[in-house]
Amino acid sequence: MTALGLAMADGKITLSNKAIKHIPSLAVPPKANNDTGWIDEISINHFATQTAGFLKPGGYEAFVLQPGTQWHYSDGGPNWLAE
Repeated sequence: MTALGLAMADGKITLSNKAIKHIPSLAVPPKANNDTGWIDEISINHFATQTAGFLKPGGYEAFVLQPGTQWHYSDGGPNWLAE
């Protein structure tokens, strides 16, 4: 989160930025995430607030919730944010 704050302070990123802009391979694998249509909805804010919709494990995981609809503790979102 410190790195996110520094990037924001430097004007390199905002919470409203779509994550796909910064991570072209976002949420794939697993390939099934493409079928949800949700990848383009994920913002940096979703990662920072644990509302990106990923499962708990830290690897490449499937969505369990539509991004932004519900808080769900997950290592997947913060791991993508670290990218």
